[in-house]
Amino acid sequence: MSALVHSAPAYGAPCRLPGCQSWSDVPEWDAIAALREYAVLHDPAALANAKAAYAFVQASDAFALGACPDVDYQQPSGGANELKTLETDANAIKAGLLLYDATHDVQYLDQAEAHYAAVRAHFLEPDVPLYSVYVFDDGKACRRLPRRFFASVNGDMTWSGVELWRITGRRAYLDDALATGRAVAARLTDPAGVF
Repeated sequence: MSALVHSAPAYGAPCRLPGCQSWSDVPEWDAIAALREYAVLHDPAALANAKAAYAFVQASDAFALGACPDVDYQQPSGGANELKTLETDANAIKAGLLLYDATHDVQYLDQAEAHYAAVRAHFLEPDVPLYSVYVFDDGKACRRLPRRFFASVNGDMTWSGVELWRITGRRAYLDDALATGRAVAARLTDPAGVF
């Protein structure tokens, strides 16, 4: 784990336009990895890495744009495909919750709750409690690509609902998580129980 801390990507100032070239999902994954390292080692360098990776996206002016700026573009200003992916926002929620656990800084909890509400508004399917992974935002409207279910994001959203319930005591978060978990089991698994 120490080797991972010291070989982790280094994030500087938040990604800013016009020079920002980074995608938004990778720094969020890196923040989570650094927080897992911090949980094991309690190494301040791991926590610093996590904070920097998280802020690289959250304090950026390159991703929270478009018709639904409460969810982030995957590429700066939307890139060529104007794609917003739940791989960014679900990991932002998870990173925010892990940062809150590590620091007890309420700003991280507030950001996680705001992201969670935005994800439910834009990525949740209307007829089943599962999350599609893609939203296209052309700057005028946001259009969810229906029923594109990824295990990663549905797992992250289930985990985040449980964690938000644990932290806040609000039963609605747990109900959301249980509904998604049950929908995965009932609708997305094969006869062997594999999704």
